Amino acid sequence: MYERSARFSHGPHQQISTQTRIKTINDSIESVLHFWFSELSNELSPKSQAELWYAATVQQDKEIEDKFAYLIERAGSEQLSDWQNTPKGSLALIILLDQMPRNIHRGSAQAFAYDALALQYCLDGIDKGHDQSLCLIERCFYYHPLEHSESLTMQNLCLLKFNELEDEYFLDEHIKVIQNSLQFAKEHADIIAKFGHFPHRNKVLKRKSSAEEMEYLKTAKRFGQ
Repeated sequence: MYERSARFSHGPHQQISTQTRIKTINDSIESVLHFWFSELSNELSPKSQAELWYAATVQQDKEIEDKFAYLIERAGSEQLSDWQNTPKGSLALIILLDQMPRNIHRGSAQAFAYDALALQYCLDGIDKGHDQSLCLIERCFYYHPLEHSESLTMQNLCLLKFNELEDEYFLDEHIKVIQNSLQFAKEHADIIAKFGHFPHRNKVLKRKSSAEEMEYLKTAKRFGQ
């Protein structure tokens, strides 16, 4: 009787444990997304978030490391792959693997260490339709692994996705964000079309630059790296 009672009493405890785990996962996902996007309004982040995204200070880079290095490491070793089951979870993985390493490891090869995995999650998410469930600014970042890829096929897919956004949104403030994102995407695609890779990564990735690339690098954008 005792063994039978113990066995049946395990159910509620297991259910509570599962509920606690789900809440912990959701809280972790929310912490990543809220830090990156802040409070969303009309499908956009506050304009002040642009500093974090495109002109982060040393202090902001350090804050990202302090708050999220552990999650980045876990995501990079695929311990958070179950996050990929939901649109928000998938987006959080992309932020952890594609965006935050560029802050924490700015100017080093480690900045690009998780690009392949981020791209894998991005493509899988597109296949599942995850991106379609996200708001505008979230979708802009969802496609960044495509933009960061050194594959022209991925670059062209990125352009396609931003062009699709142009067809879906009509408010001036939305169009401005999309056009800005599309301009950056075109710049990245043009570099890959010309060189087959990003020359500004050559030094940290220990790739030899051609004479043409050396000349290009004298005035080239480095996109934060």
